[in-house]
Amino acid sequence: MMGYFINSSSGALIGTGSYTTDGASHGIALGPSGKFAYVANLGNPAASIFTVHANTGILSSAGQASAENQPVSVDTTGTRK
Repeated sequence: MMGYFINSSSGALIGTGSYTTDGASHGIALGPSGKFAYVANLGNPAASIFTVHANTGILSSAGQASAENQPVSVDTTGTRK
């Protein structure tokens, strides 16, 4: 998975690096606070969790959460569909 942030002056995307997940990164969602990113891992019954640095957007691994089957998307709204 590749990470980017938006330069607030120019609007350009700036790469923050590549990040390893435990499967094929298939869906990503930013939590409501903007402090966490969640990645669905196709091929693995788990979602990867990352913390998001407030100033740089750089991600740091914060572990995994169990998921049913092989997740293809992440919902951070608190409602299950």
